[in-house]
Amino acid sequence: MYAFSDPVRLPRSDKVKFIRRHKSVLQAPFKEHHNWFVNESNSLDSFDFSDSAITTIQIDPELRERVLREQRSFEARQAKLTQKNKKTFLRELTDINDYPPNSPIFKLATDRQLVSKIGRYLGADPVLWNISYIISPPGGSEKLRGSQLWHRDGEDVRNIKIWFLLDDISENDGPTHVIGPDESELIAEEIRYVQGVKVSDAIINIFKPKVEILTGNLGDLKAFDSDRCFHMGSRMSSGSTRRVLMFHYVSRFCSYFWPNWISGSRQGSQRYPYPFPREEQEYLSQLLYLRGAD
Repeated sequence: MYAFSDPVRLPRSDKVKFIRRHKSVLQAPFKEHHNWFVNESNSLDSFDFSDSAITTIQIDPELRERVLREQRSFEARQAKLTQKNKKTFLRELTDINDYPPNSPIFKLATDRQLVSKIGRYLGADPVLWNISYIISPPGGSEKLRGSQLWHRDGEDVRNIKIWFLLDDISENDGPTHVIGPDESELIAEEIRYVQGVKVSDAIINIFKPKVEILTGNLGDLKAFDSDRCFHMGSRMSSGSTRRVLMFHYVSRFCSYFWPNWISGSRQGSQRYPYPFPREEQEYLSQLLYLRGAD
């Protein structure tokens, strides 16, 4: 399990030191494992999404309250927080740098039991890419754009996004809508979909898919795979606000970590060092070449 804060301004030598230091720091939460997940037989065991596109995770009420207590400190100074992204309808007000390893929120995101299930699903060591406090403000009659339209994320073949609800969220509060991975793949094949591209309701409705809605109560945890599942959200009504914490997990082969020498790499390689051996770099470049040849 890895977690990265932003080493944008670090020289190359310091980036290497940063990775080694952060990997060692990340082990601290694992040494004090408290089994925060209350039911060993619940859906947390699989993350296979075969029966449902959205998985509900049950956690200990004590940890839930500790997370909410820490979150209130961010809400108290919300007006002073700098927005991390440019979306007006989905404002990210924190990132992983705001959560030290000993904080309840970081401990939840890096809990050993949770991380092991995510790793099994991803088929690789998981990377905690980000922790975000997200607000979707009241909407209006604006034209739908960006992630308000149907899409699949394109950074990896699989990921996990966990949403910790900070409000009771109903169907009137701009919840995320999700189509299961199997149906999503059928739609993608039919329309020759390119990952990341936005798709209109009219096209999706042709296939009449089963759509699940990410609603729930304050303190609920919901998870889905935004790389495999078509999804959209933040279609806010004029009188509603949606607040969530999002934990974003990817594999270490995610395109966020592809270095500059891979043609067509995403912007992540400009911001983060590539922390893996030269052999893996060569393998990825060969794999990308073979995919391009197809």
